[in-house]
Amino acid sequence: MLIFVNIPDGALIYAILGLVIFAVLTMVDFQRLRRNTDVTSAPLLAASIFLDILNVFLSVFSGRSDNR
Repeated sequence: MLIFVNIPDGALIYAILGLVIFAVLTMVDFQRLRRNTDVTSAPLLAASIFLDILNVFLSVFSGRSDNR
């Protein structure tokens, strides 16, 4: 999106937006894990939580752009 339009601090805005979205998804997945009693779906929920946390870190560090 920032390729076509020059938004001041656009990368920072996208990083904060991604942080909020994936933080909410992480909380939702932890609630699903807490309410779930089936042992067979636990690995999928753990993988989902791992991917949410990974995306949080990726969105935080993608906001740093030194190529101005």
